[in-house]
Amino acid sequence: MAAFEDIMTDYALKYIYIGIAVFLVTYIHITFLQISCERQTLKLRCQFFQALLRKDIGWFDKQQSGELSARLADDLERVKEGTGDKLGLAVQFLAQFVAGFVVGFIRGWKLTLVMMSLTPVLAIISGILGRLVATYSAREQQLYASAGAIAEEVISCIRTVISFNGHSRELHRYGVALEGCKKLGIRKSVFAGLSVGLLFLAMFAAYGLAFWFGSTQVNDYYNSNGEDGLSPGAILSVFFCVMAGSFALGGASPHITSILTAKGAAGTIYSIIEDQPVIDSSSRHGQIPTEIKGHIQFRNVEFAYPTRKDSTVLQNLTLDIRPGETVALVGASGCGKSTVVNLIQRFYDPQAGKILVDGTDVRDLNLHWLRGNIGVVSQEPVLFGMSIAENIALGRPAISLQQIEAAAKMANAHSFIAALPDGYKTMVGERGAQLSGGQKQRVAIARALVRDPRILLLDEATSALDSKSEGLVQAALDQARQGRTTVVVAHRLSTIQKADVIFVMDRGQLVETGKHKDLMEKRGIYYNLVMLQTISEHEEPYEDQVPQLRHRILSSSKPIPLSPKEANAFDPKSAYVFPDKAHTFSPRKPMPLSTRKPMPFSTRKPMPLSTWKPILLSTRKPILLPGFLRMFKSNLKEWPYILLGCTSAVINGATFPLFALFFSEIIKTFGLRGQELLDKGLLWSLMFVAMGVLAFFTYLTQ
Repeated sequence: MAAFEDIMTDYALKYIYIGIAVFLVTYIHITFLQISCERQTLKLRCQFFQALLRKDIGWFDKQQSGELSARLADDLERVKEGTGDKLGLAVQFLAQFVAGFVVGFIRGWKLTLVMMSLTPVLAIISGILGRLVATYSAREQQLYASAGAIAEEVISCIRTVISFNGHSRELHRYGVALEGCKKLGIRKSVFAGLSVGLLFLAMFAAYGLAFWFGSTQVNDYYNSNGEDGLSPGAILSVFFCVMAGSFALGGASPHITSILTAKGAAGTIYSIIEDQPVIDSSSRHGQIPTEIKGHIQFRNVEFAYPTRKDSTVLQNLTLDIRPGETVALVGASGCGKSTVVNLIQRFYDPQAGKILVDGTDVRDLNLHWLRGNIGVVSQEPVLFGMSIAENIALGRPAISLQQIEAAAKMANAHSFIAALPDGYKTMVGERGAQLSGGQKQRVAIARALVRDPRILLLDEATSALDSKSEGLVQAALDQARQGRTTVVVAHRLSTIQKADVIFVMDRGQLVETGKHKDLMEKRGIYYNLVMLQTISEHEEPYEDQVPQLRHRILSSSKPIPLSPKEANAFDPKSAYVFPDKAHTFSPRKPMPLSTRKPMPFSTRKPMPLSTWKPILLSTRKPILLPGFLRMFKSNLKEWPYILLGCTSAVINGATFPLFALFFSEIIKTFGLRGQELLDKGLLWSLMFVAMGVLAFFTYLTQ
């Protein structure tokens, strides 16, 4: 008895030592792999974002911004899942699989081979299904990225969507995009269920086959007095080794799936990182002249946008813009004015011809140096969600507050900035939402001027502003372009009459050149454009006259006689409108409540409860259910699927307790002799096969 206790104590200590060792190596395995994973993911995120910033504009024209942000978030998260502790767990389970089968071969190679008989079939099926799951996962990621792009586009333009009552239309568009994701997700789930179900079917079938063969080996062992066959202890040893290896293979399956998914996501990310842009904004190559004069030349330039290569925008265009000149580009919409501005910044390269700055081809100049000497003010100024000072400082890093203020004064922006409570520290909000259009434009001008550029590009900088804001911005622009080569793309031709040279473009070609006076005398295309714009300004649509009439009315203290046409816009019965009532009047509508005299207090009567009760009941807020119950209520149509899935999950949970029950019966069977041993062994072996069939269907339905 004492010897038995000593043996058991020795084994207990060994298990304790093994437990301590497992704790240490598990801690090291998970901790260090997670540290490595976080570092790799951070580095990959930075490389991916850096690669995006390096891309040329032509590449972005072919992409959806929402899809790129989805890849930056979702795809990198999938890479993180496949390179962290799951990678270590996959290696651990694979090592357990190999070790289990090696020990099994050593202890009883015949029984191990019998248990492995279904492994090749299982491996082939799992490989095929795993590849299908990985393929569907990659396609699902692409569809979700497209749906995410739609959602991001709608949210970023929510004001426009609301103004056009586009809720239903955008919801339908988003739903159509998600429909493809749903179908792919269902297919992927079916294949994943097949994969797991076949895994357990093969595993339990192998157990049944092993116990049947094991019962014959035990019978031979008893009949030969230990000279042939295997003892019950050896049978259990081989079984547990092979079982541990088989379970490890099943445990490694989801982690391997995560690794394969991460591989697919990483492939897309690395394809973007390794793709070399045609125009690399981060390149250090190229000439860096000691000074720049601002002489710009276009020589026989032909250009078509990458997304519309069959549509030529510029055709054999030749321009000569001398240093310090203010030149204007005018023409009908789509004639190539803004394209010229884009080519000067080298957003694109022309298909033919050359663009020269001070006699040097822009393709031979250092791109960072070139853009650093160009200031740009566009029609829609883009401000970032930071302070005014930080937005201006984006034009020139490492700049002092005094230089920021000097640029703001040059842009006629200092006065309104100083009047703000926080001054230059005022946050402008997302995309400058806290500032008016004119204020945003002047901040953008200050940002362009703070770098003291020799070339200034004004792409319809005042076309989206009202008259007052346009005057302030135009004054700022007139001051800003002094001593600089300035290229103005103008929609309102009245703003470019003082330009040194006016280039008139039509269908990508230069058709007229000269000053305003000379071009007017020619009575060509420019003359026609000026005349058309003059007529449109004097004969505005009638709806546009109403706000002007309102302004005239409110600025007067006397009754103003109106023409019959003007009077009909307000009241067909009267040709006079009084200023103190004009702002409350609306034709064919009842007088607003704000103009009615209140009823004296003494005449008011309290409303009876019968009147108040329906109002109170109609305004009572519904009691919200907890989140889970609310989610379940909104998915009542799915209850058959949910019920079937939960039932299958319960059965799957009972599988291994049932396995323990069957296993105990097998152990009892090994204590029998003769035909009874063989009969009982066959019975319980078939029970294992039946349990495998049950597990196949329950995992598939779950």
